[in-house]
Amino acid sequence: MYEWISHGGCERCDAMEGFYDEEPVRPHPNCQCDIIHHETHTTHSIVAEVTDIDWTERRHWFEDGMWHWEGFFSITGDIRVQCANGTQLMDTFSKDYDWKLDADQPDFYPSGVDGWSDPWYRDAVAVGERLAEQCNEAFRCC
Repeated sequence: MYEWISHGGCERCDAMEGFYDEEPVRPHPNCQCDIIHHETHTTHSIVAEVTDIDWTERRHWFEDGMWHWEGFFSITGDIRVQCANGTQLMDTFSKDYDWKLDADQPDFYPSGVDGWSDPWYRDAVAVGERLAEQCNEAFRCC
């Protein structure tokens, strides 16, 4: 389940506020809304939330009538696990991605991480599942 949180940037984003079964598509390229991925289980729930995206451009050049970019970016986020007994566990997860972009319009520039958020969320949920193993340990001990 995904939760769309608008920060009052525009009417389209405000209208999208709420919960979705699948990750909603951002309505415009400069969207600053939060999309929070929720995983729910019987013994715990996992929330993975992106907190920072850091772009680093290695180089760019104009060739054959189009711009080309290469670089990398890092996605960092918080993972919160809520155990059924009320215990809350937290961790931070970061992953780096390489990117290469060829654009046939001179004013086109990479401004988002569309397509990269799904793998980040899958990996973040896996980290959350490992963290959630402590929920089971907490049940046994108390």
